[in-house]
Order: sequence, then structure tokens, then C-alpha cells
Amino acid sequence: MNKKLIAGITLATLFSVGALSVSPASALTVDEIQTQIKELFAKIADLQKLLASTNATSTASTAVASSVQHRVCAILNRNLARNTSGDDVMSLQEFLRDEGYLSANATGYFGPATAAAVAKWQSAEGISAVGSIGPLSRERIKIWCGAKSDLSASPARGAAPLAVEFTYQPQGEEGQYYIDFGDGGGQLMDTRQIYCIRAPCVSPAVASHTYRSPGTYTATVSRYIACLHTEPRCLLAEPPPLARAKVVVLDPSSASNKPPVVSGFSGPTSLTLNETGTWTITASDPENGPLSYAISWGDEWQDKGATRVSSAASSIQQETTFTHSYARAGSYRVTVVVTDSAGKEAKTSSSVQVSNSQVACTLEYNPVCGRPPGCTNTCPPGQFCTAICRLPDPVTYGNRCQLNAANAEFLYAGACAPAQSSSN
Repeated sequence: MNKKLIAGITLATLFSVGALSVSPASALTVDEIQTQIKELFAKIADLQKLLASTNATSTASTAVASSVQHRVCAILNRNLARNTSGDDVMSLQEFLRDEGYLSANATGYFGPATAAAVAKWQSAEGISAVGSIGPLSRERIKIWCGAKSDLSASPARGAAPLAVEFTYQPQGEEGQYYIDFGDGGGQLMDTRQIYCIRAPCVSPAVASHTYRSPGTYTATVSRYIACLHTEPRCLLAEPPPLARAKVVVLDPSSASNKPPVVSGFSGPTSLTLNETGTWTITASDPENGPLSYAISWGDEWQDKGATRVSSAASSIQQETTFTHSYARAGSYRVTVVVTDSAGKEAKTSSSVQVSNSQVACTLEYNPVCGRPPGCTNTCPPGQFCTAICRLPDPVTYGNRCQLNAANAEFLYAGACAPAQSSSN
């Protein structure tokens, strides 16, 4: 487009110059020639305005394209750990997948595969590989979101052996650049000659490399200092990296791995308080490998007076039937995440409504130790009470059903240990 406009301006200018040199023998009068010259200059002005408008539109489009960020940059505002869920978890999984640390689909549920991927990413970033996202990890992601790399890798992901073409676009003057491929190899980059219509114009540096082994590699570009690569006793310092690009090389055997398939999930749609429900899931692995199941019952954390009751989601290997009871009325979503040995996941869920009707417990004696709800340091209205809740002493219940019926917190199986008395 720009080339055509420039050519039009040039032709119009040449034509106008030619018109000025028309001989007196021409059939046109001087007034007619001057009128044509004015029309030509008006056309040139219109073409120049159109060229300026096109350049402005191109610049704006480039600015918009360069400002596009991964959506994790906008919504990751809290700490994330195992058994949490939400759109921010899904964006984190998409980020880890794009960076080559997670091979499973983004489900929005923070399961074992996500924790393992987070730990790998943290290890690569040089921070403690705890497998959860805290303030330090969120700060590292913010730094990543604000970074702009002028080094591109194509393709940036694939099975080994993976041939990758690198292109580095310098932002300043021409020079020589060295690329470290991150697997022990490196080379002086070649210069790809390009031709520009207008300055400034800097030719990009290019290189190609084949990765033979699976892994995640970070390629870096720095200014080429010949002494560092030709003189063993060179005392010059290594120049800082100018740009980075990440390349993910997959194991050929796992590159084609497919996620698990959930073919059935059944369970009760309504329960009463403390009634035990049974859920059954049918899943298979296309590669006939082992599967693990992570169950979230929807009541993992519930405030109960001043105490907090927890029935944390459990990860069960090669089981397809699960049981659970609810101590509070309400609507709950039961979620199952099925994971294969390669970390790929499949997710399914169903809802259950729990009503206030009580269930009659049996007299079977299978003691459990629990803590009654509420606080023991309540006082009459008008009197000052401490804000710190004094928890009730543990109580032995005849069985788990009786504990649930009492709305008590489960501590452990068996009768409660006798309280130790203190002596002065």
C-alpha cells in the first residue's frame, strides 16, 4: 500500500515538472498549463495525506498487537493451592500449558497435576518449588507479564527432534549477536538483509538449531564479543542477555498422549443431613495406563461457629466408587478430576441438594472423637466477653453418624484421649 502511494506521488511530481517545461509551440495556453499544474499539486497533497493516515493506522495496529497479554496477567490476584478452583486457576493452567509445564487441559481445578506443573515452573524460576502460588510466585508472573522479548522461536513447542528457527529483531543499531540455545549449544547469529522504505531500519539476526532431547529450554541472545568465544584467557565479562525465548521439546512417546475419557458419573441428587451418598465414576485411559481421582465434595471449608470443619478433597488411586455425607443443608457440587500418568486431566461434576431432615443413627458402637460446635466462653448480654473463642473439650461419640448429627467437628477415629490434668 505504502509503495503504491509513494510511486503515485513520484509520478505525479515528475509529470508536473514535465508540464513546466512545455515548449511555447504547445497548443496549450499558459493559463491552461498553470491550471493543470495546480490540479497535479492538489492530487499530490491528497496522496501525502492518505500516506500519513495509512502510517498512523499501521502504527496503532502494531501498538495494539504488542499490548496483548496473557489473561493470567489480569486476573491472578490471590494465592492458589491444591483444591482451589475458579477462572484464575484456569488462566494459571493455560499459562503453565503455554510455557510447557502442563500437558493437561485447563479445567479450573487446582489438582495434583497443576501442583506438579507449578513446582516445575518455580524450579525453573529459581524459587522454592512448593507447588502452590503465593506472593513471590505472583510477583514473578507479574514480571513475566511486563516483559517484552524481541527473540522469537518457531516452532516453540513440539516433539523431539525439534528443529527451531530463531529470529532476533534488534531495537538499536546494527551489530553481531550470539545465541545460547539453553542445551549447551550456541552460535554467532547470521544477519538477514532486508530493504526498508524509510529509516530507521535494522536487519534481524537469525539462527537455527535442533533440540534432540525432551525438556524445557530457554534460549538467550546477547551481543557477540569475539574474545569470549575465541580466547580461552579472555577476561571480559559476559554481556547481559538482551532477549529470551522458551522452547518446549516433548517426548515423542508422550506427545500423542490423549487425556482420560469419562464415560459415566452417577450419584444422588438429593440427601438429608448426615445421610451417606454413593457416587460412581467410570473412566478409561486411551493408552490403558493407570488413573487417579481427585474428589471435591463442595463442603471442603465451612464456617461452623468459631471452628472450621474440613473434609479436604482426597486423591484416590484406581477407585471408582466414593461415599460422603453432609453436615450442613444446602446445594453442593461434587467435582471429580481424573488424571492419567502423563498429567492430562478430565473433569466432570454433578449437583446434590441436602435438606434439613435428620437421619436416625444406629446404636452401633464405633467410637469417634469430635469437638462440639461453638465456643464455651459466651456470657450474658451487657457483660464484656473476650473476642477469642475458647473451644469446647473433645467428646467421644458412639459413631460417625451421631457425631454428624451433633454438628460436631471430626477429630479422629476412636475414643477421645483423657484430658491431662495439670498440677501446681
